[in-house]
Order: sequence, then structure tokens, then C-alpha cells
Amino acid sequence: MLGAGEACKSLQTDVPIVGEEHAIAGVYSGFNLGAHVKIWFDMRYGDLLKVDLSLGQVVILIKQDPYGIRLPKIYGQVVIVADPSLPRLPRKKIFVPALGREIQVLNSLCYIEGLTPHMASLLKQEELDSIVRFAEERIGLINKLAGMSQLKFVKEARYDLGVAVDAILAKPHQFKQSKWATLQFVEKLLKGFISQHNANKFTDTEGLQDI
Repeated sequence: MLGAGEACKSLQTDVPIVGEEHAIAGVYSGFNLGAHVKIWFDMRYGDLLKVDLSLGQVVILIKQDPYGIRLPKIYGQVVIVADPSLPRLPRKKIFVPALGREIQVLNSLCYIEGLTPHMASLLKQEELDSIVRFAEERIGLINKLAGMSQLKFVKEARYDLGVAVDAILAKPHQFKQSKWATLQFVEKLLKGFISQHNANKFTDTEGLQDI
């Protein structure tokens, strides 16, 4: 989209954002121009163009092994389940009497990276219920954290949280690095809280070093 915008400014013309199937060799107008812009960016940057649209990743223990669960952004109402029988991208709705209508099902098992169908089938009902509670609680917490991103130090704290998760999931696991990043995460949240409530006294990171 940014590339199409730059082409619009440079060429003083409209550049439709379309798929590469519209590209015709040697034709650079209309849909063809937009398609050629897309092809150029795909060839130059490849997977670097991909954007993570999730809330973020956290670690969940399943049968004492750490797994990464990438929390999805949720729009509207959904029911979170942990159902090994559902397909990877379920298109299933259930009727909720309290709402008087059907709503979409979100299968939390689909977002646990590295969880095989066989391992999922071995999980007992209490383990599946625990995964649902974990997903619901973490989605709520990360959403609250995202809502605080305008506060001082919170963006940096979220980066530290990502480092802590990546360190646990690394091969081999880097638990000490994860502990350090987790401490940094908590420290920055505390600094942000103090800065917000005592902004005249604490205005930057250096002013908080002795806390």
C-alpha cells in the first residue's frame, strides 16, 4: 500500500491495489500498473512484507512442555473452545441461548504452534478446559496491555515480553534470558505507572533508576 502511494505521487496517477494476475508485460497503466508495483515489492522484499496481525505470543505449558500460543485479535463476539475434532480453520457457529443467536467458534488449539493433531487428541477434558481458560485470560490481559500503549514505557515493555517468550521457545531454551526479559517487562510497567501518577517528578528513564 505504501509502495502504491509512492507511485501515485511520483507518477501523478492512480495506482489500483490489485493482484499480480492483472499484470501484462510492457503495460503500465490502470490495473496493470498496480499489479507491476505489487510484483516489484514481492520480488524485492518477499516474506519481509508479512505483518503479524495477532495480539502477540505467550507461552503455555502442555504436558510440561512449553508451546507458543499466538493470540488472535477478536472482532465481535466469539466462543473460545479447545476441540481436537475441529479443522484447523473452523467455519463453525454455535447457538448461544443467552444471546438468542449463533456466534462464531474460535478453536484455541489452532493457535498453539507445534501442537500436533496426535498430541491434541491425547489431551483430557480438564486439560482442554484449562487451555480455554488460559486463552480467554491472556487475550483479555494482552488487550488491556495494548490499550495502554500510549503510556510511557509500555511499548518497550511489550517488546521485553516478546523477548521473554522467544527465549523460552528457542532451541535450546534460554530460560535465564527469559527471566531477565520478564524482569525488564515488569520494571517498565512499574516505571510507566509511577511516571503516569507522578509525572512532574519522574520524566525519563534516568530519573527512575533508583526506584
